[in-house]
Amino acid sequence: MLLGLLVFAVVFGPLQASSQVAEVRNAVYADVSIPLRDMQPVKNAFWKKWMKEKEHEIPNKFRAVSPISVPDNAVQQEYSNGMKAVSTVPLINFAGMTNANNTGGRVTPPDPAGDVGPNHYVQAVNCMLQMFSKTGTSVYGPVTTSTLWSGFTGNWTGHNDGDAIVLYDENADRWIISQFAVDCAGTPLTEYQLVAVSTSPDPTGSYFRYAFQFDYMPDYGKLGVWGDGYYMSMNRFNTNSASTPFIGAGAVVMERAKMLTGDPAARMVYFKTETLGGTGSSAGSNCYSMLPSDCDGTFATAGTPNYFAYDDQASSELRIWALHADWTTPANSTFTYTTKMTVAAFTELGSVSQQGTTNTLDGLGDRLMFRNQYRNFGSYESFVTCRNVTVSGVAALRWYEYRKTGSTFAIYQQSTYAPGDGKGRWMGSIAQNASGDIGIAYSVSSSTMYPSIYFTGRKAADALNTLTIPEGIIQTGTVSMTGATRWGDYTAVNVDPSDNQTFWTTQEYVGTFGGSWPWATKIASFKFANTPLIVTLDATAITGTSATLNGTVNPNGNATTYHFEWGTTISYGTNTTAVAAGSGTSALPVNAPISGLTGGTTYHFRLVGVNSEGTTNGNDLTFTPGAAVVTTTAVTGITLIAAASGGNVTSDGGSTVTARGVCWATTANPIATGNHTTDGGGTGIFTSSITGLTSNTVYHVRAYATNASGTYYGADIQFTTLCGIYTLPFTETFSTTSIPTCWSQVDNAGGGQVWQFGTITGYTPNPALTGNYAYLNSDAYGSGSSQNADLITPTLDMTGYSAVNLAFSHYFRFYAGSSATL
Repeated sequence: MLLGLLVFAVVFGPLQASSQVAEVRNAVYADVSIPLRDMQPVKNAFWKKWMKEKEHEIPNKFRAVSPISVPDNAVQQEYSNGMKAVSTVPLINFAGMTNANNTGGRVTPPDPAGDVGPNHYVQAVNCMLQMFSKTGTSVYGPVTTSTLWSGFTGNWTGHNDGDAIVLYDENADRWIISQFAVDCAGTPLTEYQLVAVSTSPDPTGSYFRYAFQFDYMPDYGKLGVWGDGYYMSMNRFNTNSASTPFIGAGAVVMERAKMLTGDPAARMVYFKTETLGGTGSSAGSNCYSMLPSDCDGTFATAGTPNYFAYDDQASSELRIWALHADWTTPANSTFTYTTKMTVAAFTELGSVSQQGTTNTLDGLGDRLMFRNQYRNFGSYESFVTCRNVTVSGVAALRWYEYRKTGSTFAIYQQSTYAPGDGKGRWMGSIAQNASGDIGIAYSVSSSTMYPSIYFTGRKAADALNTLTIPEGIIQTGTVSMTGATRWGDYTAVNVDPSDNQTFWTTQEYVGTFGGSWPWATKIASFKFANTPLIVTLDATAITGTSATLNGTVNPNGNATTYHFEWGTTISYGTNTTAVAAGSGTSALPVNAPISGLTGGTTYHFRLVGVNSEGTTNGNDLTFTPGAAVVTTTAVTGITLIAAASGGNVTSDGGSTVTARGVCWATTANPIATGNHTTDGGGTGIFTSSITGLTSNTVYHVRAYATNASGTYYGADIQFTTLCGIYTLPFTETFSTTSIPTCWSQVDNAGGGQVWQFGTITGYTPNPALTGNYAYLNSDAYGSGSSQNADLITPTLDMTGYSAVNLAFSHYFRFYAGSSATL
């Protein structure tokens, strides 16, 4: 029974360019704090609304993940690049906060957030806050995040409700820390977002503090720094309802200029998206977990709106809305649909396996992951973001770089990172540095490994749609999370403003310090060094005693020297003189002659490049002085017992080629002392007739050339003699119970599927077919997999025919009555 594939197409109409109504609100309270380092740490319990025990799993609010699996055509196909010399070891790697640091009981998930400044890294883990030097020394904390709000009096007092975000505003040299305060006093209960802006570059110093009130819980609040405001997105839930239904998304801009000076009159412009315009967006159901743009580096041109992004699986779209703040007349601010970009289809992630337990972790496959990072490159503006998907049931990372050129948005590159090793990769965060390099860090787990932290990335000049940097390990997990499924809602990758090159991240893993849900965090930095890009090329001008070594050097923007290493082993032992290659960014051809070689001896060599950022060793190659060089000609004219081949002697190695031809055997790499032809001598092209073969047999053939130094061979080529030659018309009824003579089969899916032969029995109902058949058992289709293999006819002699039809009968078990002839 053959398995058919049905393809469904869904067409959506264009989204409508509608705008939302602005609601202007002043901060309900504002002040300036004493230095944070002088505050008495708050030790109250946290998550009061949900906290009924000493240990608690914080409930998540997310929309249902679709169980529908769709083909993902953006899966990266290659995962290594041996010619890149990059460090896949973190530059800095130190411990952040753990669940043991929580006061009042342990909680999960941590939701690690953080950012890096010129001298500090500031980390928040939902309810806790700690500050470090960039070498990992703690300079403040850990304390409850609510410590930052000590003395900030309001009905939010005593709340430490989490969802903290930390950002560094590099254009102002200030820190922003926010968290929400939910279900505060009042009837109905009131909801707030608390935002603190440091008064100086010192994160342990004083802060301008603001409280902004919301009508509904501002869940999953995500911040972005922009020239004219601090922008925030949120998912709004009615916590006055027992079921806390999702109300809609929200988009906010807060008055950055006033908040940087501590002006208590700072305003907020608030947009509610219950009626977000556009097909498929009724009641905001498709507009979920939007992300504002968060600028690193140069701001966009004054007056440019902040762009909010979210994606929709059903329509395979990344959608953009623009929030334009008018601080002269705030009510004239607009939040307007801008564009949609079609992306490769993806399957949302459900959950992720762990080693040694059936307990799985939340995949959080319903949203884009923080951040939607923005960078202004002048001639274009670039955004990067990522999400959690699944490929063949394994967690994977989908990432996007989309660009705005003039007023036009377009996907520049996209990819699903799923190396196919069975490891689930998810909960990523992504960023782009000033050179256009991209870094991404993420959680990794599977049924054979504990939750861990990895990172990878790509250089700006690498092939599009690929992450080319070999994966680095920040932390290997040592146990699994049991008793809770919550893993996290976001992590952070940021770029060091000191060099605009180095990536910093905070991520979570599961450690061995004991207790419930023993998650821990790491803070690490990594950089894809601009070491030389080196390629070793074949040696030329080879004689019995000398040769020229070749390669290419790309200095990668740094003053670089190069030399060749060579010798009779991979330890080399001899170097050529170092030569300057300049400091350009293009590949330069280089070479070096060597002499004093021994004929007939194989030598190893490689090109080496050195600059201020490191050393790159090229690939190892070999040559043999005095060796003849010969290539093998493709095999043609294959019959039952004969074939034709030959070769081309391109170099005699410095001594006359006295014999040449081809040799063959049923095993690989035949030699000229076995079956062979003799086809003259010298250099150049020659042809060879191979006779005396056996039908339906696999053979290996390669050319050879003999000179004074020895016998040398071309590449091994495999071919199969004909089993039989069949004329037309040709019919196969599969009347046997095994594969017919001269047919063959290939398993295309790699899963061991094979064709079966004979009468189809054992099915209810049995197919209404008579006689014997070749068939695939496609029962696995019902569980989401399928059978896939090729059945190949014998060679058919079509001489004299201009058009030939191939027909076969088919039957689809799962589609009653679906049988016919194709």
